[in-house]
Amino acid sequence: MYQSSALLDYIEASIDALITAFPTATVILTVAVWNAGDFNGLDDADVTSRSALNSIVNRPARGANCLDRIYVNDSYYAVKVVISTVRSEHKAVIAYSGPPPQPLNKSRYRRLSRR
Repeated sequence: MYQSSALLDYIEASIDALITAFPTATVILTVAVWNAGDFNGLDDADVTSRSALNSIVNRPARGANCLDRIYVNDSYYAVKVVISTVRSEHKAVIAYSGPPPQPLNKSRYRRLSRR
């Protein structure tokens, strides 16, 4: 386990180092529940205020919970939450810049017909 303040200090220092070395770089910090579930214990406001990144996931990806998070330093990114292509109770979160991606989800329908 980690201390929340130590993790926030590390994130803040890492982003400062990246921006100092590459001033025009886009920084994207993604956190998915399956690879860093404990990160969800951190408050969004703490992460955004310490790192100067904006949280762009604003819709739930599992039930009513926003478990997957994406933070960026560029305001041109948006997200789309879609049904996952694999069997899961989690939805997939897609980050994009530019025009929204076209929906490609396939649906199954059972049609009844007369003989």
